[in-house]
Amino acid sequence: DKERPPARQAMPTFTCDDGTKTLDIRHRNDDYCDCVDASDEPRTSACSPEGRFKCRNPDQGQTESLLIPTSRVSDGVCDCCDGADEPSMECPDTCAKQAATAREHRQREQKGKEIRLQKYVLPSDHEARKDPLYGRDGAFHALKDKCFDYTSDGFKYTFCVFRGLKQSTMRGRNPVTIANKFSW
Repeated sequence: DKERPPARQAMPTFTCDDGTKTLDIRHRNDDYCDCVDASDEPRTSACSPEGRFKCRNPDQGQTESLLIPTSRVSDGVCDCCDGADEPSMECPDTCAKQAATAREHRQREQKGKEIRLQKYVLPSDHEARKDPLYGRDGAFHALKDKCFDYTSDGFKYTFCVFRGLKQSTMRGRNPVTIANKFSW
């Protein structure tokens, strides 16, 4: 009786996320991009554009994903919030905390924008918010009708925001327009 060689065990496989290929599991995270969708290299920089490693986005599409240089992958420092750049070590998962911080920042930014609009742009001047003359979000609209006077060496200068600058003698004779209608 001849001995039969042992039956070959099937190697576990991996299917690309887009379903285009099924690979031997040894091809996953092997620093070679086999899948068109890069799903076989989630923990390497093999499929990264321009030598960059893409970290997971901590707040599901609200901010751009962090791209780090490939030299910072497997360097012993956890750069990605989930430690994806350090596959051989344990990194604390700080993604939830980073996502919460990003959300708080966006909320504070939105609240500040609302306060600026309420404080400096009157509801009747809604269209003024769209005019770039008054700055971002109409922040300088409140200065629309403001004028400031300055006197020096017998002359009076009147600066009216967004309208112009005039010079006159202290006796008030014939003001001279120095500048008309300012813009940014």
